[in-house]
Amino acid sequence: MTTLTRPVSANERIHMLDVIRGFALLGILLMNIEFFQRPLTAMMFGFDNSLTGIDRSVGWIVFTFVQGKFYTMFSLLFGIGFVIFYDRAKQHHDSPRWLFFRRLLILGLFGFVHIAYIWGGDILLTYAIVGLLLLFFINSSAARLWKWGWRFSCFRS
Repeated sequence: MTTLTRPVSANERIHMLDVIRGFALLGILLMNIEFFQRPLTAMMFGFDNSLTGIDRSVGWIVFTFVQGKFYTMFSLLFGIGFVIFYDRAKQHHDSPRWLFFRRLLILGLFGFVHIAYIWGGDILLTYAIVGLLLLFFINSSAARLWKWGWRFSCFRS
């Protein structure tokens, strides 16, 4: 096995995932635009009934079809990306866990700098921290994953 790492070539990419990822980023951009134009406390109360005209229409569309939906999609894509990255790294590298850890460390550094100096609403640091948890569940059976998911589920009574 080689220890040389390289980006995937264009023919190795899964283009549909790139399209979905771009769509999710567009949705997150729309949510962030709303974040920048309203106070955070106002967003906690949902739709702004004081809006009129086109502002009301756009606000309703964002509230109904955008708000909170694209974070879930982007998180799912992060998990899919982890599986694809890890499977490909296993084929070409002796220690794929270390490669993923290194990738998360770099993501965490970018996230920390961004959250500290640019914008407090950054999500990259959170993704890096939560991504570390994925390393504990590599090669886990579906039964173990269901057990852990149920144990920490908010739907459990």
